[in-house]
Amino acid sequence: MRRTLGLVLAIAVMIGAVGREARAQVDSPPDEATREPALVEARRRLIDALERRDEIALRPLLHPEVVVGNGGDQGPQDVIDLLRERPAFADQYIAILRMGGHFGKPDLFMAPFAAKPSYGADDDRYVFASRPDVVLRTEPREDASVARALGHAIVEAQFDENVMKLGWVKIVGPAGYAGYVSVNDVFTVGEIFIHFRKTGDRWLVVRMY
Repeated sequence: MRRTLGLVLAIAVMIGAVGREARAQVDSPPDEATREPALVEARRRLIDALERRDEIALRPLLHPEVVVGNGGDQGPQDVIDLLRERPAFADQYIAILRMGGHFGKPDLFMAPFAAKPSYGADDDRYVFASRPDVVLRTEPREDASVARALGHAIVEAQFDENVMKLGWVKIVGPAGYAGYVSVNDVFTVGEIFIHFRKTGDRWLVVRMY
């Protein structure tokens, strides 16, 4: 009886741990910004300016030499021109800013959590969810069974032409799980990111892509 009870308790603890881990993956993206209150505030102000499409509030959050895209454009006005031309980009930037991030150097913060200091050709093979509630399905269609939540994993994408024509992509996770996700629900690594750099006692946006 004691052995059975002990086994039941052990299983319950394991299930609880797995549940906590799954919830953490879905609800809490990795975010190192909390080390720097000034950075958290700068990010909050940036999200607010983007949400309100407030160009006056946006300008002081941008470094005077902020790089836009691959580096052909520089300066706050180029950021503003980009957001005027492609207003949907504002919502995408807001989404990644809410996905946490990490430090590349003590004075360089990169958002989202999948961002890197530099990128290579292989990065196009990997994707991450564009919002917290993205799920993998067992087949490439909306009415297919849910396999699992994608959470905040960075997963390998298999770009099969026939599947992509349907608007889906097959992904394989680091633990070997697989499923299908809508192409509209993921970003490729390096597709979109924002870099903040500490300048004096302020955190300013130095790159947007």
